[in-house]
Amino acid sequence: EDECEATADAPAERIEDDEVGFLTAVLEPPASDSTAAAPYAVTAIGAAEFDGADAPIDTSDLIVVANVGTLSGSTVERLEARVAAGATLVVTAGDRIVDVVRWGRALTGEDGAGLLPAEPIQVVSAPRRTSYYRVADFDETSAELRYFADESRRPLFTEVPIYDFLGCEPLPGARVLASLSDPRSSPLLVERSFGRGRTVLWTTSIDRAWNRIPDSG
Repeated sequence: EDECEATADAPAERIEDDEVGFLTAVLEPPASDSTAAAPYAVTAIGAAEFDGADAPIDTSDLIVVANVGTLSGSTVERLEARVAAGATLVVTAGDRIVDVVRWGRALTGEDGAGLLPAEPIQVVSAPRRTSYYRVADFDETSAELRYFADESRRPLFTEVPIYDFLGCEPLPGARVLASLSDPRSSPLLVERSFGRGRTVLWTTSIDRAWNRIPDSG
């Protein structure tokens, strides 16, 4: 059973509007008649606790940082050490990332050798009343997305509206797993190795604030 730690700036009252709550329900579903254990033991904490010395960064196999606007230098160092040792870090975007350039610099480093697999540039938004972006292309062979390679499942991923995303430039060694339909074919999901681990950037929100993917079947 892998240890998963998820953090977000502000939990919401309804689980469908709560990034970490929604993710926890997926990774650690309620008990059923099945005797099989959930694959993850999830610890959900707020951003303020995440910066604390007691946050279980050093023992987590998967760490999700969901729409967290700022991370202290000491927390970034701990994340770098843990991912280099073999953990996976997933970072998702959202409206609490106000200063995109500063936020990105803290996670990419001055030389681009930091945690993020892409350099954030700006938030890109579509006029919600008239248009939206969608997934234009994705790596059907990747473990993360091969479920959607089947023609009957593909629309569950490729036809879902995405209204806002974090425009970014992939860094050397990064692999774009899914790209969007905007003129720049911007990354939606991009990953890169970091030491013995890896980092993954999901450039939109993990809840439905910026897209309708959580509503997809």
